[in-house]
Amino acid sequence: MKTSSALCHFIKNNLLLVSTFAAVLLGISAGLLVKEFFTPNAEAIRLISFPGEMLLQMFKMIVVPLLTVALIVGVGSMDRDEMGHIGGTAVAVFGGTTIASVLIGLLIMIAVHPGDQHSGLLADPNLNNYDGGHPIDPWDSILDLIRNAFTDNIVDSASRLQATVKNKAGRGKEMTKYWVKVEDGNRTRFEEREMLTDVPGTELKKTVVKKDGSNVLGLVTFALTLGIIMSSMGEEAEPLMKPLRVLDKAVATVVTLIVWYSPIAIVFLIAGQLIQVDDLGRTFKQMGYYLGIATMCQILVFVLQNTLFMVLTGTNPFKLVHSQLKAIAIAFATASSTGTIPVNMECIEKNMGVNKQISQVIIPVGATINMNGTAMHIAVSCMFIAQLNGMTLGFSQWIMIAVTSPLAALGAAGIPAVSLVTMTIVLTAIDVPLAGISVVIPIDWILDRFRTVNNTYGDAMVACLIQHYFGKKLAEGDSERQLESQSQDRDSTKSAPATPTHTTREVVSHDTQSHKSQDHHGDTPPRPETPRSLHKPAKNLTEYLNNMNQE
Repeated sequence: MKTSSALCHFIKNNLLLVSTFAAVLLGISAGLLVKEFFTPNAEAIRLISFPGEMLLQMFKMIVVPLLTVALIVGVGSMDRDEMGHIGGTAVAVFGGTTIASVLIGLLIMIAVHPGDQHSGLLADPNLNNYDGGHPIDPWDSILDLIRNAFTDNIVDSASRLQATVKNKAGRGKEMTKYWVKVEDGNRTRFEEREMLTDVPGTELKKTVVKKDGSNVLGLVTFALTLGIIMSSMGEEAEPLMKPLRVLDKAVATVVTLIVWYSPIAIVFLIAGQLIQVDDLGRTFKQMGYYLGIATMCQILVFVLQNTLFMVLTGTNPFKLVHSQLKAIAIAFATASSTGTIPVNMECIEKNMGVNKQISQVIIPVGATINMNGTAMHIAVSCMFIAQLNGMTLGFSQWIMIAVTSPLAALGAAGIPAVSLVTMTIVLTAIDVPLAGISVVIPIDWILDRFRTVNNTYGDAMVACLIQHYFGKKLAEGDSERQLESQSQDRDSTKSAPATPTHTTREVVSHDTQSHKSQDHHGDTPPRPETPRSLHKPAKNLTEYLNNMNQE
């Protein structure tokens, strides 16, 4: 009886968490059953996936206002020194974990060589059909990163980003001669004529174009810059900060509604993904060994992050894992780092007690630059494709992978399957054929979920790390600023003249009574006001509060 009561109590207090995990299991079961007993056509699959598609649309809708407003409010509410320490620590941990993740993946791939077990896959016409187009150079990716960070149109950044593409440029025009048959009475003759024609070229020309997709990096750069400036302005920025705080609360309410819809959508999202896999059994049979190695790499990165958290904070990492279960389920279901931002913020604030200012800064920034799971996946996949082609990479190529994988991941938007695009940058840098990407595509949908879990969990881990070292100081600073604000409000209220609320008739009556009283008592001077008690300067915050209460 006690067990059932405790279970009911747990489900009641964690209804959304239980619903999310149940939705994941139900979606997997439904997808496998439909695939086994039915053969849905493209239209049926589209309808099945529609509720899940709506969830992704909602997350894309809310992520732009959530990210920008949360960053501006979070950074704008911080002291400049605190902001510098927090930002420097976060960037250092983000960079360190990403590089460590890439090195873990490289070492495992060098030691195990899983590509040797799948060498026949490149001969399979069903898999080896990837057209990589014209991949750009690694330095072009870096330039695109800088272009997007300093966007030319902040409004346009909500829906489009800049990217370098390669296209074949024509050689121009040339004069082509041709003959025309002309009827002239009873005679027929042929006349020679000339015409300008376009000549296709073989030279590849680079151009910068606008592509669909949110420029998250540009939005983060703008919001951080504006937040830093507003923080330095102090009280002058309050007229703008107050409505932004209200907007932040309103956006959080919208996020809550979306999150409560997510369990329903997750069932259809996962089921639709499973149904679209052509031959699930054949895919796992062919790629099972590589899938196991790649999954093991992601698990090792997860263990690395928890070990780092335990060593640096002395906290049991299982507490952090338990607090993030809801965010982990959402990340696994949606395979989107940016889509998990609101749930991630909610989990660390409610379950780990992270200061809202910290979560508003670290989680959005981490969703943009902390791609440890993605960076490791790119490195592992590129090593695997090189091994499929029978190539033995040298030390210089290992270094190239270790350098370009984090950069390629840094420029990736937090959207599903984006690593397939960024993978071409690294493969081009180490001169490996792009056709091998087609071998990875059939299982990317499952690996995408594991790496998204690592990306979002890493953001939460760093936020809790920042809370451990800077949370107390940040809370004290907030209390002092709040006391100063209350003191200023109290002083302004006391110094303001009293506004009369009586009518003209009451004033006349009051003046008449006043004259009568003066005639009766003579020129009696008014009683002096009792002076306020004077206190010694407060030595600490507690003494200051006691003095204020006495007044």
